[in-house]
Amino acid sequence: MISFEHYLIVSTSFFMVGVAGLFLRPGQVFANLICVQMIVLAAVLNLVAPAHFSENTAGQLFAFVAIVVSTFQSVLGIAICVSFRRRHGTLSLEDIKVMKG
Repeated sequence: MISFEHYLIVSTSFFMVGVAGLFLRPGQVFANLICVQMIVLAAVLNLVAPAHFSENTAGQLFAFVAIVVSTFQSVLGIAICVSFRRRHGTLSLEDIKVMKG
């Protein structure tokens, strides 16, 4: 049987992979977006696990809302990246600093 500790171990591993990806690939925009999604997934898993064991649906509903908001965030980030790539021809984070006002 899968216990609460198993959920925490998987959640911690998702979080650590996301944080490591942010530090190991600092100049790649899409890799950073994926790493942020991994961190959000770890947080959502921490919301769902206690709700699963306590038979409470409030945590699962909040996790669903968090996943939807996170998905919209990723879609918006990808749209900005595509727009920037079409306009400037690059996705380098050093060149994105040009967008500052």
